[in-house]
Amino acid sequence: MNRRLHSWAFARLQGRIEDKATEDGIAVEYVHPAYTSQTCHECGHIGRRGAQAEFRCANDDCHVTEFQADINAVGRTAS
Repeated sequence: MNRRLHSWAFARLQGRIEDKATEDGIAVEYVHPAYTSQTCHECGHIGRRGAQAEFRCANDDCHVTEFQADINAVGRTAS
């Protein structure tokens, strides 16, 4: 029961976001969440997660050395 209620809330939120974006002429893009917190938001390489909240880019040419993993994931989906 709780799982159904929980997913219902997200589905309703998703619908509201779609409606508001459409009203304002903003395109909604869906991003598969797999590996978003492991992929560098700047260069797209898979990085390392030493701890749950820590992200390090494995690309030596990238300027991202250490980043908070959840913020990295948001940056990746927004770009």
